Amino acid sequence: MIARDQALAAADEIVAATQVGKAEADRHGGSQDCDDALVAAIRYRQHVLDTPEGS
Repeated sequence: MIARDQALAAADEIVAATQVGKAEADRHGGSQDCDDALVAAIRYRQHVLDTPEGS
């Protein structure tokens, strides 16, 4: 089983990588796909935070 702190660390890495991709896309006119990916990554991170330990 993956510990919550491991899941949160992974979610943080996903958000950080997605932010980098979005920033690059924004420098080139933006991308709805990148915007949507960042929203999804942030929602996933929040889901990890909202999930009780040991679930």
